Amino acid sequence: MVYILFFICLIGGGLSLGAKPSINYLRFIMIFLALIIGLRNNEVGVDTLGYVEEFSKYQTIGFDALPRLLTDSKEPLFVLGSWFVSAFFDSSVVFTLFWAAFPCVALYKLFKEEVAEARGQMIAVMCIFALGLFAFFLAGMRQTAAISMVLFAYLHLKNLDYKLSFSTLKNRNFLLFLLYMLLAYNLHNSSVLFLMVLFVMKMRIRWWYLPAVIGFFFIGSTVKVGFLVEMSALIFDDRFASYGTVYESSQSINAFIMQFILFLICYFQREKLISKDYHNNYLFNIMVVGLFFQSMSGMIYEMARVAFYFSVFGSVLVPKAMAEYSNRKDATLYSMFSLAIIVYLFFLSGSNLPKYYSVLF
Repeated sequence: MVYILFFICLIGGGLSLGAKPSINYLRFIMIFLALIIGLRNNEVGVDTLGYVEEFSKYQTIGFDALPRLLTDSKEPLFVLGSWFVSAFFDSSVVFTLFWAAFPCVALYKLFKEEVAEARGQMIAVMCIFALGLFAFFLAGMRQTAAISMVLFAYLHLKNLDYKLSFSTLKNRNFLLFLLYMLLAYNLHNSSVLFLMVLFVMKMRIRWWYLPAVIGFFFIGSTVKVGFLVEMSALIFDDRFASYGTVYESSQSINAFIMQFILFLICYFQREKLISKDYHNNYLFNIMVVGLFFQSMSGMIYEMARVAFYFSVFGSVLVPKAMAEYSNRKDATLYSMFSLAIIVYLFFLSGSNLPKYYSVLF
């Protein structure tokens, strides 16, 4: 019922407002989403209970022991944030609400700057669900916070005339980009891989992107698991070495297909999108990197988790592409897209809408 109520508000508001910009609509949806994530029961999300138990331990740690705790942690910023909440509140609900605010605030900022129309904002949120990001927000608290910092980092990166030169290092936006990336790294170490965008984001979108991303998937089906595990051990210091055998291939295929479909929606409008705003070319390249990591997830689950840093930007590019397919008065395309996503979420996907229980009832 919580999901049904949310989508009624999301789709009803988006279609009724149409091409009108509405900050209040976007703000309401993001607050609603934050409450769903933050007020979840400990049984929702495979890692939620573990995080709550960890929060209980922080309540027993005094300020004197905090420096040692931060020094021993590979991701001290998450520890610091959790400890800070535990110092003032005993309730784990406040803890989950605190971290639930991170992705919703970041998405609000991203959509506010990148997607003007209310119906476009509706499509953007629908993409968050279709890409499996919402389901992940219910589980991976650390990495969810890191993804949030990456979104802030991108907003500064796109606002500069980026070049691989020493002059870039003096630019305020680039320095802020690095600052947010540092924050992201100290929330979840895997976020360091987002720095790859510095080398690929200005590449021109080409026709061979389509066969390339399909080829990525088939390559991912032939690369030995051991190789990927060794690579992840080098990057993550053996933190994820136990994955590689626990990820369901069907889930990997579904996620790849969904990302590829959303990429296709954008690809066929690439010339219009790039001519209107060259920054859209950045989004294309970021999505391709996400498809690359997703293609490897059939072998090792962590590749799917890394893909989230990149695939999340599809939620910005898809509504921009949708606006090119439809005129400002026609809501048919938006209604059909929303219906297709609803059918996918409620009847075809077994993981993008996890069973939900609230602490309130």
